[in-house]
Amino acid sequence: MEVAINSLNKNLKDELEKDWEEQFDKLKLKISKKYGNLILREQNIQTKIQQSKDCLDKSISSAKNKLKSRKLLTEEKNKSNERRELLLNNLLNIQAEIIRLGDTIDRQEKLTSLKKELLEIALRHDHKEFAKELDSLCQIQIELTKLQVQLKELQSKQQQAQILSPVKISFG
Repeated sequence: MEVAINSLNKNLKDELEKDWEEQFDKLKLKISKKYGNLILREQNIQTKIQQSKDCLDKSISSAKNKLKSRKLLTEEKNKSNERRELLLNNLLNIQAEIIRLGDTIDRQEKLTSLKKELLEIALRHDHKEFAKELDSLCQIQIELTKLQVQLKELQSKQQQAQILSPVKISFG
């Protein structure tokens, strides 16, 4: 009788272990597919981020050239150019902040004020199409910031997937 019970226990244990390993293998496969998908999405987003950064850099360079001072004195000219670059950088930072932290009245007022000031400078330099360029620049910054937020979220999911990645459990 005892031999029969031991035999049944061993058979039950073997059956449970086999079932557990099958379920475990399915889970590992599911997680590895999901993790692999996360990696591909991350690479895709990183490529888009780099493209957006390149586009943003070109647009910033073009905007800076249009905002450059035409004053004759070098020192005055440099100060003026630095101030304009600072205005442009502040505009882009506020735009990114709106995406990351949300839109507030204060941020919108800052954004509007900076845009207005930059447009006035551009108009003084006869750059009538600068408003479109500035809008395009802001749009590129918006897209770049959204991609960076997506990347952070994706990397967080990857970390979770790595943490949840099953470990081999032995019944021995």
